[in-house]
Amino acid sequence: MIADDPVRPRTVHAVDHRRFDIGMPPGTASLAVAYARRAAEAASVLTGTAWEVVEPAVLAHLLLPLFVGDAPDIRPPREVPGGGWVHADLLPEDEDLFATLAADEPEADAERLAAIAQECRLPVTPYRAARATWASAPTAALDPGRRIGARDVSVIDMTAMWAGPLCTALLADWGAEVVTVEPAVRPDGLRGAPAQFAALDRGKRRVPWDLREREDREAFEAAVGRADVLVESFSPRVLPNLGYDGATLARLNPRLTVVHIRAFPAGTAEASWVAFGRGVHAASGLGMLGGQPVPALLAYPDPLAGLLAFARILEALTGPRPGEIEVSLAEAIAPLLAVAGQPLGGRDDAAVAWLRDRAGGAAPGPVVVQR
Repeated sequence: MIADDPVRPRTVHAVDHRRFDIGMPPGTASLAVAYARRAAEAASVLTGTAWEVVEPAVLAHLLLPLFVGDAPDIRPPREVPGGGWVHADLLPEDEDLFATLAADEPEADAERLAAIAQECRLPVTPYRAARATWASAPTAALDPGRRIGARDVSVIDMTAMWAGPLCTALLADWGAEVVTVEPAVRPDGLRGAPAQFAALDRGKRRVPWDLREREDREAFEAAVGRADVLVESFSPRVLPNLGYDGATLARLNPRLTVVHIRAFPAGTAEASWVAFGRGVHAASGLGMLGGQPVPALLAYPDPLAGLLAFARILEALTGPRPGEIEVSLAEAIAPLLAVAGQPLGGRDDAAVAWLRDRAGGAAPGPVVVQR
């Protein structure tokens, strides 16, 4: 890094990342900061002014449940009679169906039972001993000839839970206009954790558009026509089923960049699977230590994917607009696969308290700021 270059990113409050790998694979905190640096570099090129990384904010987002004082909702591994373990992020009303599926195939091992559950759209994944072979996210060539101000960027947010809302919160922090679509019939599941929800809701305008209703579809399509970016985190079939596949969105706005946040990458056997961060951890091989399943304390693939999506959107804005970008939780943690088999980090309450002190508020704050 060139210290006196006014448009090169730098880091504010650099810290020892290792103590923040709390309940996560070694190197997780460093990877989160690396994704934030990608975003700062892209923002610097895009705006022609220097943006810098605020490491305590990055780490606070990585540890958001602990940062806001919530107790982690750890789902213990479920042993499968046919062999192995699965991770299951089931709602209470899904338990009977899962029990029926398991009873129907009592000889199924963890891999087979997860596949059966996924056919019913249940977020169940196997704990795998073998390390996954997922590829890391590509890096983009930045075009220094393109300039755009953050406040000139309009974003439609169709995400929920952690990864997508973090991405769009960071875009709002950066200065973009963010409109979040949240119909009353499908509220964000993170509302069940009010402090986390509030931390990721900052700077957004919420609209209750239900895309099954004609007037709401008209409002949505008008917004799409004006937008620069649409971010969604549905399963792959949802938007096409509503009549908004990639071709339709491109007809509504040829300039639009559509960002899909998925659990697993396209082209893999799990591409259509539904999963949250801890389920991806289980399937990656990072959750099997010494032949025993070890759940992650936090759903760390989610914030990593949110940070990565933020960076990739800013990178995309610097050059010719790709029609669609896919960011998966699996590819976000791919650089960590090299440490599969190593113990997860231990608890460090003092490290979390240090982050709260640096934040000076209830929310972690922006991860990149203008110098």
